[in-house]
Amino acid sequence: MNVLLNPVGSHGDVHPFIGIGRALRDRGHRVTLITAAPFRELAGRNGFDFAAVGTDADYDAFAHDPDLWHPWRSFRVVFDRDRFPRFLRQTYRHIADRYVPGG
Repeated sequence: MNVLLNPVGSHGDVHPFIGIGRALRDRGHRVTLITAAPFRELAGRNGFDFAAVGTDADYDAFAHDPDLWHPWRSFRVVFDRDRFPRFLRQTYRHIADRYVPGG
């Protein structure tokens, strides 16, 4: 079985999924990590397939936006009118391309 893991966020969000993925991999499952581009190497080091959502530059711009940490303005950063729909479409495409009914 190919298990698709789709953590969204920073290292604190992605790393718990690495542990889950390792346990699945160790039980003989193929694991695909679908997340931000900077986590490509982490996926590879753990023997996972990888599908990038956005680019390294997208992630850096998002993570370093000072409004991300503001209690009222952070919502606009996370749900940006351009970035959010683009990432959602990419994520959907990665999942749809890998989905195997009954698999």
